Amino acid sequence: MMIERLAIGDDFYYRFLRGSRVINSAPGAPKISASEKALLEAVALHDHENNRLSVRDVMALSHLGSPTTLHKRLVRLRNMGLLNAKQKANDRRTKYLSLTPLAFKHFKNLGEALQNALLDETPPT
Repeated sequence: MMIERLAIGDDFYYRFLRGSRVINSAPGAPKISASEKALLEAVALHDHENNRLSVRDVMALSHLGSPTTLHKRLVRLRNMGLLNAKQKANDRRTKYLSLTPLAFKHFKNLGEALQNALLDETPPT
């Protein structure tokens, strides 16, 4: 039995994947694992909604890993320059996570790849 050609909507996603692969392999692009990417995206979504996550909040994201594993990923993302951890002036015990300019650039590039995939009329190869 032959597999039918993918629907047009599927082509868009494959074009996006191709574009994101180019972005992620570009010189100077952060080399993040899939699990680090999932954590970065979780922080980004909360940051975008003006609901910043604290380090403690991240440790509770059990679907992304154990607290120890999540802490290691946070340290790596901070060392790569993708996340900042800042304290509020009135609460020195809690650190809140925010995206760095490098992280914003990363997501901007991915957004452009998605936009290009939607605008590209040529079928993927």
